[in-house]
Amino acid sequence: MNLLAFGIMRALSPPGECARELVPGPAVELLAVDGLAVAYTSRDARGTPTVDEALAFAQVTAALHQQTTVLPLRYGCWFDSEADLESLLRRHRQAFVAALDELEGCDEVGLHVLPDDVVPPPPVGTPPPDSELPSDRSRPGTAHLERLRASYARSDSSRARGDVERARIRQAMEGLYRRCYLDPSPAPGSGGLISLAFLVRRADLGPFRDAFESLQRQPGGDRLRWTGPWPPYHFADVLFKEFSP
Repeated sequence: MNLLAFGIMRALSPPGECARELVPGPAVELLAVDGLAVAYTSRDARGTPTVDEALAFAQVTAALHQQTTVLPLRYGCWFDSEADLESLLRRHRQAFVAALDELEGCDEVGLHVLPDDVVPPPPVGTPPPDSELPSDRSRPGTAHLERLRASYARSDSSRARGDVERARIRQAMEGLYRRCYLDPSPAPGSGGLISLAFLVRRADLGPFRDAFESLQRQPGGDRLRWTGPWPPYHFADVLFKEFSP
């Protein structure tokens, strides 16, 4: 039997009751070890999840997040046995406890800036418009290099715009969040979407939203979008990247 883990939290009392009565979706179990617990479910196979399975997984994680502080795991953290889960909790107990302290009472909020006039580069081999053709049309290599030059220029402009927007948003939210995760600068072909994730104390969600709505009233604010609150996936990712099941 394969074990799929949802997240790590402090041990609850009684853990079985929490898992059975407060969490929707598939049968969820909690394995408690020395003050920590991991929520998991048993599966016959480790195949790629269906849409319904992925949604059910997210619902369980969200329900756990509503009940307690949780280090959410993304779909695909498989274990062979309860002994492996127990080993994970014991080996990284100190780091997990510190992470739970960091995330205590917090939600993740995403802020996104929609692209305006950012134009993705054309696929390789796409003929340029007549206005971008080099004067000597008998040299296709030159035309290709010209298209690459234009593409890199757009990419540089997109990255610079992203840096400015991120700095502006962080300054507007200063003092209202505990940590901020910055998605990498928009890559060529991404459309120029700019994304940030904030770890926000629940007590600060109201002022944080007020600051967001103030940004929306500024020039260009109609392109600003809010998502969440969510379990702190981005911040758990940072913590878990050094660990392997």
